[in-house]
Amino acid sequence: MTEQNFTTNELNNEIWKCIPNYENIYQVSNLGRIKSFASQPNQNAPIVKKCAKNRGGYVFATLYKKGQ
Repeated sequence: MTEQNFTTNELNNEIWKCIPNYENIYQVSNLGRIKSFASQPNQNAPIVKKCAKNRGGYVFATLYKKGQ
């Protein structure tokens, strides 16, 4: 999975909600983007992860939690 940078204005136009069991690590938007706060600890701005499609055509993203 790769990551993509967006400007703060681009991200502010979306509605973001925390992903259950990943609060303060990931959020998902009403456009289906996933924002990560833990990807790059030295970076102030969150990173928007690129999602992939599986063989069935479903979009997915792999989420990680420290210690798991």
